[in-house]
Amino acid sequence: MIGSVLEGKYRIDRLIGEGGMGVVYEAEHTLIGRPVAVKLLHGEYARDAEVVQRFVREARAATAIRHANIIEVTDMGKTPDGQPFLVMELLDGVPLSKLLEGGRALSTERLANIMGQVLDALDAAHRKGIVHRDLKPDNVFLIEHAGRRDFVKVFDFGISKMVSAAAGAVSMTRTGSVLGTPQYMAPEQAMGRKDIDHRVDLWAVGVMLYEASTGRLPYLGDNYNELLTTILMTTPPAPREVRPEIDPALEAIILRGMAKEREERWQTAAEFRDALGGLAHRKADAVECPAAVVVGDRPSIDDLRLTTPRSSGPATLTPGAHDTVATPAAPGRRIIGYAVPAVGILLVAGVALVLSLRHGGREDGTAGGAVPAGTRVVPSSPSAPAPPPAPGRLAAPALPPKPSLNPAAPSSATTHARRSVSARRPCA
Repeated sequence: MIGSVLEGKYRIDRLIGEGGMGVVYEAEHTLIGRPVAVKLLHGEYARDAEVVQRFVREARAATAIRHANIIEVTDMGKTPDGQPFLVMELLDGVPLSKLLEGGRALSTERLANIMGQVLDALDAAHRKGIVHRDLKPDNVFLIEHAGRRDFVKVFDFGISKMVSAAAGAVSMTRTGSVLGTPQYMAPEQAMGRKDIDHRVDLWAVGVMLYEASTGRLPYLGDNYNELLTTILMTTPPAPREVRPEIDPALEAIILRGMAKEREERWQTAAEFRDALGGLAHRKADAVECPAAVVVGDRPSIDDLRLTTPRSSGPATLTPGAHDTVATPAAPGRRIIGYAVPAVGILLVAGVALVLSLRHGGREDGTAGGAVPAGTRVVPSSPSAPAPPPAPGRLAAPALPPKPSLNPAAPSSATTHARRSVSARRPCA
């Protein structure tokens, strides 16, 4: 097959994938030089009308949906010996199943991003009346696109189900047949029911979320029948029982997606996607804590206002100050820092003293200045309380306590500032 040319347009270069009912080759459009992928059915399946019908359905479904997260099918045809083939865009990346090898679990943010795109593709498909029915990590391909990693491409709509709004669900398979990958089958799909709808795809997304967050599949079995019985009759351990560090909000989203009764699941792909999107935004907002949330015993903004002397007004926080580690001031700077308010205090005290000497009483208790004729002078008693100041006079202000010049005994605010550390951490 390598080196052959299909329909005079596609030259086959090399084999890049094999499995199931066909193989995939890297090829090139000989007229325009565009790299493409050619999916070719195995010869024994080319004579099975139902398999060929599924093959055609895959091309039509992908073309009908026309969504950025669904692989583009550009052409189809047959080889000279009658083997059907599809021509698709060539992808350079890895399937999601590769990322999950060895029980690897993905972060909440990465998982929400990937599965959010899958659900966006499903929303477009379901709006066109197309149910995938075989969603699994092998059918979710991750590429880099326009500088963005983990850009999703969903493919393999080969056993998709077309749903007619006028006639209800129209089965395109034999009555009672079970199609799909059993580990990701919804209960109604495993039972072979004819009335399956788009919610089987949402179940599959729930299973993929479970697997990608815990590192294991929710349902296990030694053989096909045991696995289907397990899906129908048992409840898997909750995700946080398998991996306690999983976000409780993510666990709730997964469990709803995997509800056995389809009426209890997410009812649309858009609803499911929006729930994951909200979780992703919440996680993104928690990458760095706001300035008022700190570690250690650094005060909050309100605490700073309470510990700052009233005379200095409310505390002012420099933007970005919470991203740095506070360090003690040098001894020289500390002394200058104490000296400046001390000089101010002395100036206020001096002004108060001048005013007191100018307007205050003499030794005999009379007011300063000339005494009007006929005025009786009554000496003040040393033990009597001082009268309140007359209107318009200034009372000497109470002096605040002198700040300590001892570097070993800073104020509480200084202590808080020194003991603060960077707040760059996830918020609880």
